[in-house]
Amino acid sequence: MYTTKQIDKQAIEQAIYDILVALGQDVENDPNLKETPKRVAKMYAEIYEGVLYTNEEIARMYDKGFPNEVDEDGDISYSSHYDEFVCIKNIRVYSNCSHHLVPMILDVAIAYVPGDKIVGLSKMPRIAKMVGKRPQLQENIGKDIADVMRRITGTNDVAVVIRGRHMCVEMRGVNETHSVTETAYFGGQFKEDRDLRKELLMCIQS
Repeated sequence: MYTTKQIDKQAIEQAIYDILVALGQDVENDPNLKETPKRVAKMYAEIYEGVLYTNEEIARMYDKGFPNEVDEDGDISYSSHYDEFVCIKNIRVYSNCSHHLVPMILDVAIAYVPGDKIVGLSKMPRIAKMVGKRPQLQENIGKDIADVMRRITGTNDVAVVIRGRHMCVEMRGVNETHSVTETAYFGGQFKEDRDLRKELLMCIQS
């Protein structure tokens, strides 16, 4: 058990009912709307699951890795020792912006240089998706993913690059349907070593 917090689905259900009524909808008699408050409450509990966990709790949840060590004789041929960066890209994450509570469609790339531990590859997309299940800004998603990765790997050599489409821009206001928002977080070697950062960006863009 990582948390004792709960999402109040009953309160969400009532709030959605009130919104629909405020919009002039006949919730009680329209068969397409009658169960909508309950459906939305159930959906919110799923898509906002990340609010239940701190970054530390997410790190403990996905802290599964493998030793990255040289054997006693210095022979790395039979070990998992690796000292170049590991990158997973094109991780699709759906989140909701905290300004309007409408979707963000994100393509996330996560990279790190292993220290004493190599992270299981499936854990990196899981981390990104769980972090995404919060109402927040794209900039903070990258920082939070990096924070979770630092806690698991024990290294600051972490980078997160995100390209996102924002429905708060596409479906309202300016109605700009072709714009893409790019954000990046670079820590440790990725921040200090320009060549390493360039190599990573070329890998992500290829």
